[in-house]
Amino acid sequence: MSRTFKLGDVIAESYLTYAPSQGAPQAVTVRIGRPVPDVSAPHETWLCPYQVEGIGDGRTLAMFGVDAMQALILTIHTIPAELGWFIRHSGGQFLKFGEPDSSFIDACRSAIGHSGDLFPPRRM
Repeated sequence: MSRTFKLGDVIAESYLTYAPSQGAPQAVTVRIGRPVPDVSAPHETWLCPYQVEGIGDGRTLAMFGVDAMQALILTIHTIPAELGWFIRHSGGQFLKFGEPDSSFIDACRSAIGHSGDLFPPRRM
């Protein structure tokens, strides 16, 4: 079953250009909405909506967490995975101010590189 999400209050926005291997560049806007309680489990789950407009279908998706912070962090780490998937399947690159951009993935790499081994392993 597919759910529909509303972006709501935009708390962060970034403008990129997708430069395909062949063809004209495309404007891409990445938006993150304010985390909100999930209506299907408002006392247990939060969701953080996000949208990548200009490539793909532009629909609003969401990541879920046990609280607003976890939902937001998961969203921030999901966006580079989605952008990477698009590049892997379509070729080309993302540009920011006309230069190749890796800021989304660099933020994730930095978090893992500086604190990944400090937290206890996840218990299953």
